[in-house]
Amino acid sequence: MSQRASAAFSALAQEVRRLLEPIVAGHRVLLTGAAINNTALRDLILKAHAQSVHALPLPVGDQSPIDRRVARIEHLLSHPPFQVRRALKRLDPDGNAIVYAGSFTAQRTVAGRRLIGVRAPDHFAAERKDQQRAIVGHRHRARIELANVDAIPTLRTLVRRHDVVISGVPRRDLALGASHTYLLTGNTDVRAIAQRLVRDCDIAFVSRRDVGLPCTYYGFVHPAEAIEFGPVEALVYWNRRTHRVRAIGIARPFEGAAEATFADVTVQRAAMRLASKVGYRGAFCTDGVVTPNEYIIHEINPRLCAGFALLSSIAGGFPFSAVDLVLRERPAAETAGRLMQCLRDAAATLRVQRRMVKVWHDSRQSEAAILSLVTADDHAWLQNVRRAFGGPTLRPLIDVAEQQR
Repeated sequence: MSQRASAAFSALAQEVRRLLEPIVAGHRVLLTGAAINNTALRDLILKAHAQSVHALPLPVGDQSPIDRRVARIEHLLSHPPFQVRRALKRLDPDGNAIVYAGSFTAQRTVAGRRLIGVRAPDHFAAERKDQQRAIVGHRHRARIELANVDAIPTLRTLVRRHDVVISGVPRRDLALGASHTYLLTGNTDVRAIAQRLVRDCDIAFVSRRDVGLPCTYYGFVHPAEAIEFGPVEALVYWNRRTHRVRAIGIARPFEGAAEATFADVTVQRAAMRLASKVGYRGAFCTDGVVTPNEYIIHEINPRLCAGFALLSSIAGGFPFSAVDLVLRERPAAETAGRLMQCLRDAAATLRVQRRMVKVWHDSRQSEAAILSLVTADDHAWLQNVRRAFGGPTLRPLIDVAEQQR
């Protein structure tokens, strides 16, 4: 990390620690769920004069993909089993601890103890694909009632015209990590895809596939301002047998940076709509594609997303979850000004290009396996990374874009 970046993140850490103190000082803090192994956050909480910090394991098991894992964590927080209650009694016999389970949860308590940094129910609901339309303004998306007798004929008609993407809206849990999303091409068994979706979903949204480079942004939004980090390339693939879309990870630098000069304004506007429509403040991430003329946002997620781990790696391990926590817990007036200025300075340092790839844990390729591709002094390194996850079945969506140009 450069000297400038080091200074920017040191200032950010000091400001976050100052804002954390009224929340955690003198308290026993329990880290659980997605936050349980965040040692940088643990250290920052201790520096903010918490009495102590402890890990509270949850019996999540080997839940994959991510949507099943977070759904399991939500259930365990709302209905903690005996072993969790016993661990809580051991770690916090007087029942006065505060608990942090990460940015995703909308639970308010666990076994009578207050959860901090949580999402309001409206913020949680805003992530649903059927609610996203009002925030990101999906264009040309058709709503399909999957049980309707006209659903399959309608889909077949659309696919005959051009490739389309169909995204199901689960009845209960959120659709995360490209779950319930399929690319339908001319050789797709449309009936089989519809039958697969209807197990979990009543409705789906269908749109023409946007041809462009998959791209994501990360950032923080406050009632008066949105600050974005990015762009980074999203490594998005589709399975030619199942037609399922998968998000493998992210990579930087972004090769379409010259085309994305306008995208930061698009991201800021979407984040401010999220803040104004549901009163959200905290971390966010966007998914979409960059074309020569625009950044088309497919969704904006009101939470800390997995890609923040890449930013943390670039930033020397800084725990961005702490920023999300103070934005959610402290009044807007207290987190304006100095904190937002520190975030602007940090964002400026992260825009300096550096080769780095972050792979999601359920991907079949490890980061170690592609490290040599990342460090290779070769202009084609990113294309090599894309190919490392591909093969006869799994193909990057960018290949589809290139074939259609």
